Amino acid sequence: MSESKIMLIKELYDDVNEIQGEVLAPLELWYNEMINKRIDELSILDISRMLRQNELMPLAVSKAMERLIKNPLDGEMYDGNLLYQVVDAIKRHGASVDKQTAEEFIKIANARKETYDWEFAEWKAEYDELLDTFKRLVV
Repeated sequence: MSESKIMLIKELYDDVNEIQGEVLAPLELWYNEMINKRIDELSILDISRMLRQNELMPLAVSKAMERLIKNPLDGEMYDGNLLYQVVDAIKRHGASVDKQTAEEFIKIANARKETYDWEFAEWKAEYDELLDTFKRLVV
């Protein structure tokens, strides 16, 4: 087993420390909980929040892409939400995606979107547009 799977996130990064204080906000509590996990313990909620909050962005994008390759329609709140958050992180925070990973994802996503049972045609159209935006940003 690799060392990164054993060590806690806060042990892997020099600039990551627990937030201290008598009363912490919910986001601060989540952050402390998240950095006390191993990388393989990160949930979709953790990854989504990391992307939204611009926290440990290389790790967040890497984990998001791992999940998206397994399920291109993965998401915390709705199908395709994780891809939306990756695109948003690229636009707002300058996050980057490995080109080879992006190309692998695009190939899988294009195949999956054609076989997915879309409840509404508009949802497929929105996903197509989001996927096109992702392609423009990373390839």
